[in-house]
Amino acid sequence: MKIFKLSVLFLLFLLLFFFALSFGDNYINIFSVIFENSSLNDIVFNFRFPRVIMGFLVGASLGTSGAAFQSIFKNPLADPYIVGISSGAAFGVTISVVLNLPLFFVVLFSFVGSMVVALLVLYISSNGGYSSSKVLLVGLAISFILSSAVLLLYLFSNSDDVHKALMWLVGNLSISRFSLIPYMSILAFIAFLVLFFHSRQLDILSFGQTFSKNLGVSTLSLRIIFISASFLTSISISLGGVVGFVGLVAPHIVRRIFGPSHNILIPFSALFGGGFLIICDTFGRSIVSPYEIPVGIITGFIGGIFFLTFIIRKGVVA
Repeated sequence: MKIFKLSVLFLLFLLLFFFALSFGDNYINIFSVIFENSSLNDIVFNFRFPRVIMGFLVGASLGTSGAAFQSIFKNPLADPYIVGISSGAAFGVTISVVLNLPLFFVVLFSFVGSMVVALLVLYISSNGGYSSSKVLLVGLAISFILSSAVLLLYLFSNSDDVHKALMWLVGNLSISRFSLIPYMSILAFIAFLVLFFHSRQLDILSFGQTFSKNLGVSTLSLRIIFISASFLTSISISLGGVVGFVGLVAPHIVRRIFGPSHNILIPFSALFGGGFLIICDTFGRSIVSPYEIPVGIITGFIGGIFFLTFIIRKGVVA
């Protein structure tokens, strides 16, 4: 039965890749491109294919980090940006854009900014004993500070620089960062393996802090999990900007279908997160052709509806 489910899942992902390569500002018969020497080869293999791979990498990173953060905070609605990582990336991107630095430095500043915030949150919240509520409060405070700093930089920037920064931060796969995919894929895979091999610790963490201490989840393991999840989030922001709700939706769906065990939840959250973002990006490229809707806007609409549905079904809203 498990082999059958995996086979069906593999077939669905294969169809999804063909779908994403075929649709965009115009429809392309992908089979004619593969088996014939078509003039459309350049569009498919130099533009759409790297973009689909980048979309999968960003979505998979968010799905995996979302699953880890939901266990750390013992909250199925926790998001990878919950500790203020996106504010660090926004600050880094804004500085690099205002200074008119090349694309490589925009990516670098985004990555460094998000990781510095993650490490700073971990350092401050560890003083006097770690608790998830302290991490949330520290992350929220840093987010307010950096968000104000970003707005201050906008005041002293011209409109073109502000527009460039916003296009990045809204979540956009159209900006060419394809040359970075091989390097980011290796880094993301290493972080993914770290989280996967900590599946047992994540299972224990999801039951509560006292429970996890009694079963021997060390502070070092907790820090490794936190840094690895933050690292994956930083990679996703560096490549695709701030794409919301993927890290919330993907683990939640996988948990409902396959259960809470993290040796299943981690890899399938990566698959569902990557597939979900590919679908959203393809939809954004196709719905108002020849114009394009950034993928972050699409995921925002879907995630918001998902969030409201969850709240209503749980009885929070009368």
